[in-house]
Amino acid sequence: MLFRSNVHKLGTLGNNMWQYAVARVIAEKHNLKLNCYSIPGFPNTEQVVDGNEHDSPVVRIEGHSFDINSLANSRVEMAGYVQRYEYIREHKEKVKEWFQLDVESPMEVLPTDFVVSIRRGWNGYPTDLCPPKEYFQEVFSHVEHDRIILCTDSFDDPFFDFINDLDVEVVKAQFSPLEQFALIKSANKILLTSSTYCWWAAFLSNAEEIYYPWKADLIPTESGVNWFVDDEDRYIVIRED
Repeated sequence: MLFRSNVHKLGTLGNNMWQYAVARVIAEKHNLKLNCYSIPGFPNTEQVVDGNEHDSPVVRIEGHSFDINSLANSRVEMAGYVQRYEYIREHKEKVKEWFQLDVESPMEVLPTDFVVSIRRGWNGYPTDLCPPKEYFQEVFSHVEHDRIILCTDSFDDPFFDFINDLDVEVVKAQFSPLEQFALIKSANKILLTSSTYCWWAAFLSNAEEIYYPWKADLIPTESGVNWFVDDEDRYIVIRED
């Protein structure tokens, strides 16, 4: 049971990180007991967060949008993805502590490397959420870099044939998901695509430049997802022409 509130685990790593972060923010904000799943690779998610327990009233959170200030003295049932940046904006330093990773990058990432995380078809992901190859070619042509390091869930996807024609060294980071996460997190220049996984890796990083495509779930909505980090200059919005 969560902070006298239950978290129903949804999706995979990036989704779980959103749920955990928002649940813990709620618990600490309202002094409620947190009893939530831990996330492998992130040992601080095993920490005990104690607080008050309430059997009623029961507040069930679904979807993404809810009033975070209305949950005091309640039992909260979290059954939504809750992916809105405003819930964690004022707590980002704590969130980064909660998500200290116990896996190191499997390779050295240089300040001049450009790390791109491109999600494709794994786990039924709709590939039309991924920008076309021409988009990546255009971004690569305008960002200074010595190497491109490609992180993806589908290295054998024919979509990536275009990288063979790039006039720069391309390194395929064929490592485990957590090792790729650590690699992205260690980068100085990152290009996101529509994926909670790479969003979290970039957010937790010390990267000076995070290129943010204005596409799919990366576009903020009024009551759905809002991943846009609007208070950090390192996020550079790029739009398709």
